[in-house]
Amino acid sequence: MMPLISLLFSVVFILFGAFVIQAFGEPNDLESRSDSEKEEEPATDKVQEASKKQQINTTRSSRSPEQSFVEVTELTYINYTSNLVRLMPGNMNVLVVVTDATKNALIQKFAHEVYPVTWNKSLHFSFLNLSKHHRWLADLLEFAQDPARISSVQDESCHNQNYIGYVLALNGHRKYFCLFKPELCNGTENSSTQNGLEPTEGGNGPDEGAPAMETNSPLQARRSSNSSVKRTKQLLNRLNLWMDRLLEGILQRYYVPCWPELH
Repeated sequence: MMPLISLLFSVVFILFGAFVIQAFGEPNDLESRSDSEKEEEPATDKVQEASKKQQINTTRSSRSPEQSFVEVTELTYINYTSNLVRLMPGNMNVLVVVTDATKNALIQKFAHEVYPVTWNKSLHFSFLNLSKHHRWLADLLEFAQDPARISSVQDESCHNQNYIGYVLALNGHRKYFCLFKPELCNGTENSSTQNGLEPTEGGNGPDEGAPAMETNSPLQARRSSNSSVKRTKQLLNRLNLWMDRLLEGILQRYYVPCWPELH
């Protein structure tokens, strides 16, 4: 009988000890688990934040090429049909007229002026080399339903000078264009009114009485070149305002019966 009682006491004592150990041991385990979970949560949050930042940077980097520059393509006989003749309805090709000598300066200024409206995906930007395609431009301006000729000078070299810096917004589907004439046009009168803009104060033409700058030294030649580039860029002054008028649809439209061939 006594051995059985001692055995029962031993079993009860063991169970009680196990209960005590378990009761005092679980809080420590829970605390350690909660601490580890708290340490893991900030790490997870940091990883998620890092991934979000990486996605944002990737999105910005993928968008930056479209937002950082303006694509200006040359209008040639190769892309003439797709970029003008069969241009999708509602789209317009904004064309700046350049020459070999003024190409770089004018395209740079042109891109700067039209950049604020590049959000409009219906606008396409091109340039026409007047040295190659003067006849096309002359034929197009003759088609314009304007009783006054844009230029009455017949000499081709004078045409090249007068047309430099012209900007045409061409609607290929509806066969009309809007015309921007440079602010400085070889000493001619201010063309702001013709462009649908308010006239500027003062004369914008070059000083005819100013003596020609001598270019005997390299420094003087460099200054003369910089001055020439500056005057060339000034041809497109206020073009951004003209683009706003274009999008508002309040500019004069010159309709043509058909688009001339570009050779």
